[in-house]
Amino acid sequence: MSLMNNTISRITEILQLVARSNRPLTMADVRKQLGLAKSSASNLINSLVELGVLELNEAEGNTIEAGLAFFELSAKFINKNSPLSLARRSVSNLADISGCLAFFMMYNGTNLVFVERAQPPGSTHIGFFPGESVPLHASAAGKAFCAAHKTEDIRRLLGNEPFERFTPHTIIDYPHLLADIEQTRARKFAMDQEEMSLQVASIAAPVKRIDGTVAGIISLIHTPLYLSRRRMDELGPSIHAAALRISRMAGYTGDDIF
Repeated sequence: MSLMNNTISRITEILQLVARSNRPLTMADVRKQLGLAKSSASNLINSLVELGVLELNEAEGNTIEAGLAFFELSAKFINKNSPLSLARRSVSNLADISGCLAFFMMYNGTNLVFVERAQPPGSTHIGFFPGESVPLHASAAGKAFCAAHKTEDIRRLLGNEPFERFTPHTIIDYPHLLADIEQTRARKFAMDQEEMSLQVASIAAPVKRIDGTVAGIISLIHTPLYLSRRRMDELGPSIHAAALRISRMAGYTGDDIF
């Protein structure tokens, strides 16, 4: 490894160590945990302090903290990587790899509204355009949204049962819906087969903001013939990974999106 690459690697390790530590760290702590020579640790940390990336808190025994420049830089990346802008890049890729319509959807206070839409190359499948909406209880997107909330919040969002029935497959009561939502959390993506509309199947996963609230939903939609249960199980990890990746890039640091 070149000297420059080694320096960048060491700086990255220092920043990661400071960010992940549950207690304030001193230079000695950093040196010991990363196996750095005293002079190397001192030079690197002092350089980061001069740049404002790190600060030394004298009142706390010269412990190392994130500096103003670190927060300013982080804020710029987070603002640039808003969930919506990141989703625009992801839905097209998901459409290509899945052969399904891919969407990013946002909650409007009642339903989930289609905001971004991508159609796979050569597809003749039509329908579900930006501005249209789907209900929370009868769509994979809605169940993914609910699964990212606590049970008491789900009841507040949905109100009284029975819920509106759209097809013979629509879930219309809390016991069955909450059981479905638990399965969603366990498998890490939601699914529906003809619950909202006949000849429509979908899978979905939530995207979270830096504060852990739901920013939107990534969803794939096709016919039940194409998006069979087996195909759902194949594509589920991809949609979960895409939603988690967008969440991470938007600043979310939780263990998972459910």
